[in-house]
Formats: sequence, structure tokens, C-alpha cells
Amino acid sequence: PLFLKGDPKRLRQVLINLMGNSIKFTETGEITLHIGLSSRISKGNDVELIFRVSDTGIGISPDMQAQIFESFSQADALITRKYGGTGLGLTICRTLVQLMRGKISVESELGKGSTFFFTARFLRSAEPEELPETLPVTRDKKILSLDELALLENPIRILLAEDSADNRLLFKTYLKKLNCTIDMAENGQIAVDKYLTGQYDIILLDIQMPLMDGYTAARTIRAHERENNLSPIPIVALTAHAQDSDRKASLDVGCNLHVVKPVPKKALIEAVTALLRKK
Repeated sequence: PLFLKGDPKRLRQVLINLMGNSIKFTETGEITLHIGLSSRISKGNDVELIFRVSDTGIGISPDMQAQIFESFSQADALITRKYGGTGLGLTICRTLVQLMRGKISVESELGKGSTFFFTARFLRSAEPEELPETLPVTRDKKILSLDELALLENPIRILLAEDSADNRLLFKTYLKKLNCTIDMAENGQIAVDKYLTGQYDIILLDIQMPLMDGYTAARTIRAHERENNLSPIPIVALTAHAQDSDRKASLDVGCNLHVVKPVPKKALIEAVTALLRKK
């Protein structure tokens, strides 16, 4: 079916966790995502999809396969030191898959790679009357498509403050179709220092960072703008916390938008482009 009803946020989180692990543990070869329709449940409005994430990475030992979805399960100490552990990611995946009325499992061989399987159930949905051809993005009240954004005369100057190297790479990949330059900061203090010495059109600011968190960085930037009579730079807060109180906290320190992780590509592009203003 072309259109299904379900929980895109849960599904996205599972896929990001599984594919993120495959990227982390695969130095050579390939990673593939396959999605198919299950014949077991496909009657009426109920549809079950089968997702398969395969890689040619280091693989998982048989004893670890039996417990890898348990809380705090990690690979052996040597692998954890070299690659970093999966933490609670796979446990969360199992919980989310169960909430989508599915099951998750793994097949793996040491030195040859792993394949994670999971199912999820959805409801069929009627085709919408019209699909949007462009994102709801404005610049001086003009609707812009991604193609038009890529052709802007002056590149968008973005400061990305994010302590996770994986997220920095992911966000940079998301934004590669925009006509932009991206400067990286690994913590809030570096972000503030780069803001004070550079020129940017927008700041993407992770809230949980070492040395100086995003709240403090945003307050520092806004205080500098007030003291020097500068126009406020647009700031997008990036955080895993989705409560109304978290959103209010971001806006209270001066952020213009609050975007919840895991951040979809469309949401990030919309957040950036919606705040663009001509200088």
C-alpha cells in the first residue's frame, strides 16, 4: 500500500537505532534496508510490514545474540572500547516494536555481519487528494522549493552545535542539498566562541552538551546581542525531550524553535528554511 496509518516517530526511532548500529560496526562492505509486505497479516485494513537491516560488519557472537535486547547488554569490553556500545538502544527498539504490535530478532555470524528483522502493523489509509510539492518554507513571504533553496545566491551560514559525532554527520547529510556552509561545535562553549568570532545565519543548538549546555549557550548569545544592540540570530533547539515544559524552557532562553530528536530530515530542513531572513 502507498499510504498507511501508524506511528512514524516510533518507526523512525527504531530504524535510526538499527541503521546507526550497522554504520558503527561496519568498516567495509555495505548496509542495506529492505521493507516488504507480510503475507501473514494483510487482510482488511490491517497490514504488517517486515523490515530487514543487514550489514557486513563485525557480527555478534551466539551467546550475545541471546541477550542483546536485554537492558544494559553490551558487546565484550574490547569491542565496546573500540566502537562504543549500543547502550539501551536495542532495548528501546524492542519496546517500540512491541508497541507497534510487532517482534524483533537478529541473525548474525562473527566476522560476516548481522541482520536485524522486525515487524510492525499499520492500518491502510486512503490516498490523500493532493500531496504537497514543496515544503511549507517562506523567505520574504515566498514559497521556496528545495531546488530553489539550492540556487540561492548567498550560501546559508549554519553553526551546528552537537556533541555527538554521529548526529553531526547525520545533520550535515540532511542539509547537503541546501546551498549552505556548516561550521561545527562539539559543545556549548565552542558554539558561543564561534558565534562571537564568526558570522552565521542560523544556529542549530543541541540542548544536552558537555562544558556548557544549550540553555546556557542560548542565554549567553542573547545577552551578547542585547548588550551590543545586535539583531537576534535564529536558534533551533535540538533535544530528545518532548514535554511542553521542555519546549517552554527552550523558548524561554531565547530559542526560536524546539525540534525533538530523533530529528527527521524534513523537520530539520523546515526548521532551517522557515527561519531564513534576507540580511
